[in-house]
Amino acid sequence: MAVLERALREVVRRHEVLRTSFREDVSGPVQVVSPEPVLTLERKELTGSPPEEAWRLAREAAAQPFDLAKG
Repeated sequence: MAVLERALREVVRRHEVLRTSFREDVSGPVQVVSPEPVLTLERKELTGSPPEEAWRLAREAAAQPFDLAKG
């Protein structure tokens, strides 16, 4: 997992659009680019779990709304 996290951080570091969020200002939405990538992968132990459990967790994660203010 550490290698995957490092690779994803490098991709995010290279492409500022992946570090972009939107904040509300008095004049309307403002685009903000974070200087450093903030990325953490959530780990779930599924050893011994049925495959359906992995699919359930994937559907649950996919159903989460994306917050443009957090990025």
